[in-house]
Amino acid sequence: MSWPTSITQSNEGNIIVTDEYLNRVSFFEPNGQLIRSWGVSGSEDGSLDGPAGVAVDTEDNVYVSDHHNHRIQVLSQDGSHLTSFGSYGTEAENLNSPWGITIAPNGDLYVAEVGATQALHKFIRV
Repeated sequence: MSWPTSITQSNEGNIIVTDEYLNRVSFFEPNGQLIRSWGVSGSEDGSLDGPAGVAVDTEDNVYVSDHHNHRIQVLSQDGSHLTSFGSYGTEAENLNSPWGITIAPNGDLYVAEVGATQALHKFIRV
């Protein structure tokens, strides 16, 4: 890892870490043994540019705040792109440098921005 940015735990108990500099998501066993890593720099679906926050839903889908691409990506445990949402802007439905992310017990998704708006967004689960 170069710039570990966020950390969470999968439903299986593995540790998931985003690396903003390497544009990578890594999975570790609880003892620290690397299981797998994935991530490619870019703006296409499934590519990352400054992955910051990370969260996991009840189905073990991985939500990544793709900081420089101004979006949230939902990926499978193996890194396959499932969906994404958000685009650059300052309107309520846009994201401006999303950073922190969490999923509430009821499934609502919260995203904190560090961009000009410095807002907290609430999304109903995608």
